[in-house]
Amino acid sequence: VYADPSRLSDIFSLPEAWAFSGYTKHAYELTYTCMEIIGWGAKGQEYTKSNLLRVPIQDRWMVPKPLSLHSYIEEHAGSLDGEAPDEEWKIEAEKAKNEYVKYCERHYEQCPLAVHKNKKGGKLAYLGFVNGDDNLPNIVRALVARRKIR
Repeated sequence: VYADPSRLSDIFSLPEAWAFSGYTKHAYELTYTCMEIIGWGAKGQEYTKSNLLRVPIQDRWMVPKPLSLHSYIEEHAGSLDGEAPDEEWKIEAEKAKNEYVKYCERHYEQCPLAVHKNKKGGKLAYLGFVNGDDNLPNIVRALVARRKIR
């Protein structure tokens, strides 16, 4: 299973290789590339498990939603619970703030829904979701039927 994306890269002569990057649980959002093709009415995916690929940016159709900055800081520095921050909290919060962009980039590089479009208009799609619930049926229908979600 883990080598299959790399094999597909060879079989379909993808200019940049697809590779397995992990299995985890996230909430997901659609990229603009995806919404341009399947419609702006499309929605992301709720918190669910999926197999993730590392693919070129143009093939990314869905990516994990990162935590908001304040949630990321509190996750790393701790919740203040209405108390004034001490020096240790301020140091940890500043560290978290400085690491936040890298955290977002790591999420953006992983992809449970990838679609490669070749020069002749053909498409190769990868859906790495463990469950087919929430918005996935609408997305699959839009891909197969070539109809936009409104």
